[in-house]
Amino acid sequence: MRLTLVTNIISPHQLPLARQIVAHLGANAFRYVATEPVQAERAQLGWVEGAPLPWVLEPWRGGEAARAADIWLHEADVVLCGTRDLDLFAQRLAGQKLLLYMAERWFKPPQGVARLLHPGFLRMALRFRSLAQSPGFHYLPIGYPAAQDMRTICRLPGRNWLWGYFVDPPANFNSHAGQNHSGSGSLSVSKSKNPLRILWVGRMLKWKRVDTLIRAVALCRARNGNCGLRLVGSGEQERKLRHLAQQLGCQDKVIFDPPVPIAQVRAALQQADVYVLPSNGCEGWGVALNEAMLEGCCVVASQDAGSAATLIRQRENGLLFRPGDVSGLAEQLLQLERDELLRQQLAAAGRETMLSAWTPEIAANRLLAFSEALLAGRTPPVHASGPLQAV
Repeated sequence: MRLTLVTNIISPHQLPLARQIVAHLGANAFRYVATEPVQAERAQLGWVEGAPLPWVLEPWRGGEAARAADIWLHEADVVLCGTRDLDLFAQRLAGQKLLLYMAERWFKPPQGVARLLHPGFLRMALRFRSLAQSPGFHYLPIGYPAAQDMRTICRLPGRNWLWGYFVDPPANFNSHAGQNHSGSGSLSVSKSKNPLRILWVGRMLKWKRVDTLIRAVALCRARNGNCGLRLVGSGEQERKLRHLAQQLGCQDKVIFDPPVPIAQVRAALQQADVYVLPSNGCEGWGVALNEAMLEGCCVVASQDAGSAATLIRQRENGLLFRPGDVSGLAEQLLQLERDELLRQQLAAAGRETMLSAWTPEIAANRLLAFSEALLAGRTPPVHASGPLQAV
């Protein structure tokens, strides 16, 4: 079997999966096609590997890379495609080639389904719906919200399978699919009793709703809580967020740190007690949540973020709140500050969730078994949870 993975840029959120596929299929049977160059901002944050990977193709460079990519896109047995290239879809499906389309939600706020009112988008959606009727087309929604959005366009019974982003477990932890991880590895959740160390990492954009988190920390202080917040990142909202912290009188509780390379995010998570993802529904996934759960960091997240809606079960392996609900978030943070045992239990369950179903190794194993079954005309394996469960 030859398999091609396609995304717009080389992404650290895809490379762990790609490496696992190479480990199983071999470098001669796999290519990762990145259709666009990585932006300078992301390159500075470590999105680009130090040395070229022999199984990565960048057709935007032209020449042999473009010719090789074209062959792999059209002749591979399976294409796992993260771009909405309907011409490629049409060509593969006309040739009865297997196409797996993975995507975040189509109808993010604030436009939502109103995007269908745009004539160009509507034409695209109608063509997509027509192509999706082919039995060789399978949809892999990146999170439950993406699966829900697609129902507005078309329903794909038997061809709709949950997907996500996958990050490596900690370097000192060896995980295997199906293994019971309870009590295994080193889990140090209670890093300090006082104050509660809260972390957020990312780009400071409006829809990331970092203001909600700052307001919640200020409210915690007003309610005699002892919480400290570290914000790692930068962006168009940074000046406003700094002013907000001063306006609320909690600037001594909020530390602003510049962006760090992706490799250093895990170190920051290891030093935190709680990771908060306050984004609204524009957050198609939010991979920092994966990393936080793997590092044994208790997670609190907006219920509208893709990863939170998919990975977190309320009060079992994390806490969920409505986006923008300052009071609700503050209450959860106060509870975690005062209830160390709850924080430990949620963090341990969060790590177990990731190690039992959401590692790159498990995703690659499931993807290859899934593809082999479809190519052979068999029913794919059934999974009760995690990637490639029917949705």
